[in-house]
Amino acid sequence: MRKRSNRRKRRNDLKYRRDSPNIQNSDPINSRRSILTELSSNLSYKINHVRFLSISKACRTFLEKP
Repeated sequence: MRKRSNRRKRRNDLKYRRDSPNIQNSDPINSRRSILTELSSNLSYKINHVRFLSISKACRTFLEKP
């Protein structure tokens, strides 16, 4: 019984450790870089989405023309 509780405790500790910020994030340069990469990926996704919307709109207008 005690072993099982210890195992559960260890698993919870690992979960907590995973949720806590990484050792990399304590380094300001690395954390800044990760934030920048996240922002840039988000921006590229948004730009591609807008481009896709504009292309689909153009196709729709082209198809609707008699």
